[in-house]
Amino acid sequence: MNNRATVGELMALPNPPTYAACAAFAYENWVDIHSKPFGLSTVLEIGDKHADH
Repeated sequence: MNNRATVGELMALPNPPTYAACAAFAYENWVDIHSKPFGLSTVLEIGDKHADH
């Protein structure tokens, strides 16, 4: 499974997370959160601590 997706791609899934859930995840995990505005084109990446192994 790919560990990277944009917020828009995630919201297009059959059972999508909410925009607020994506924003909360970004706030907790986005290293450079203050450099760019958060939006549908924001790329979220699930690192090893979140990925299912």
